[in-house]
Formats: sequence, structure tokens, C-alpha cells
Amino acid sequence: MCKVPSWIEKNNKIYFLVDKDVIKHHENTGETIDWNDYTGHSGIEEIYGVSGNHAEGFPCPPEVMSSLISGRMYQICRHAENIEEFPKELVGILERLSTDEDIDVRCTVAENINTPAEILTILSTDKDSNVRYNVAGNINTPIEILTILSGDENSDVRCYVARNINIPIEVLTILSTDESRGVRYNVANNINTPVEVLTILSTDGDSYVRRCVARNINTPIEILTILSGDENSYVRGNVAGNINWINRK
Repeated sequence: MCKVPSWIEKNNKIYFLVDKDVIKHHENTGETIDWNDYTGHSGIEEIYGVSGNHAEGFPCPPEVMSSLISGRMYQICRHAENIEEFPKELVGILERLSTDEDIDVRCTVAENINTPAEILTILSTDKDSNVRYNVAGNINTPIEILTILSGDENSDVRCYVARNINIPIEVLTILSTDESRGVRYNVANNINTPVEVLTILSTDGDSYVRRCVARNINTPIEILTILSGDENSYVRGNVAGNINWINRK
């Protein structure tokens, strides 16, 4: 572990640098940014003008330090997904980054499996659909938020809702009739989709949807038998590979 802190805390405030902080600090100076100057306490103190006693953030491993030096400071969120015991102090960082003007940063927070439900709830109303579909795919997103997002105007958002393993069956049922084949495709692929819904989707006019039904381990042998005679060879191939078909008597 590289003993360079990723953030400091002072007077109940989290101080954490992202690349735009450093760039803004250098505006109108004409100086070339040396990212090595902004990887420790000294860089944070210079940007924010804080000093003295403060709590240190968790240490960064070398690969994260490499991202920091390159100016991709939001990559710390990626690292956060691999932390076995997520530090409660990091919530303040995620909260700050959730309002970052950079869409990629907000998307990173939205897809982070450690992002708390409260922050995901706020991000679920983000104006950018890329952020919303990352929220829709997050296993920590509350069911009530998934339900709301299931009616999102953007089909990609609805697709991610349909593939979320926590989505209620009643919402899956509604999405199974969605006008977007991608949404129906993900419903047919969801391991929690009930037999009655899979049965209906097995007659879908789109072969991609039927292929997912043929692959789903919840599809009963009766439906697989019908799909084994499907006009589409990929559907028939997925039937042949389905464990229920392989173990049929």
C-alpha cells in the first residue's frame, strides 16, 4: 500500500481532489500542472487552504496512485468497490462526487456497489440517462426507485431495471410487454422472471427475446419443447444448451 492519503477531513468537512479542482487552481497562472504535486496532504492543503490537525483518508494502492497522478482522480471510486470493509468516511466522498459536473464521475458513483441508497436515490433523477441506467443496474438501488425507473422515458434505463435481480416480479411482468425489444430481452434473461411471463415471451415476435427464454433456467420443459422447433437456429441452439433440456427424461 502506498501511504499517500486520498482525502482529509477537517471540521466535519471532507476535502478530496478531482482533476477539475487542480485545473481550476491553475487557471490564469500559465503554469504546467505537475500532478505529482497533488497526490498527498500538501496538494489538498494548497488547493483548499486548510492546514493543521485533520483526519487522514485511507491509503491508496499503487494502481490508484497511478490514476491520481494521471489526473483521473475519480478512479478512487473504482478502487472503493474492491474494499472489503467499506469505510464509512468514504460516503462523504461519494456524496460529493455524485454532484460532479463530469458525467463519467457521476456514472462511476451510480454504478459503485458501495454507494448508499440515499445517494442512488438522488442520482436516479439525474438529467443524464447514462447516470440513471447505472443507478438502475445497481444492486443497492431501493426497490421503490427501481419501480420508478421502470417507467423511464429512456429504453436503456428500463433495460437496466429489467436485468436487476432485485426488481419485483410485478414490475418484471409489466416490462415484459415493453415496446423496446431490449427491455423484453432483459426480462426474458432475468433469472427471477416467473414461468408465466417466460411462457408469454416464448411467443414474442422477436427472435432475440425467444433466444433468452430458451436460455433461461426457469423455462419449463414444455416451453423448451415448443422452442426446440423454432424457425430460428439460435433459439434452437439455446434450447439444446439449457440445463433443463439436457436433464429431461
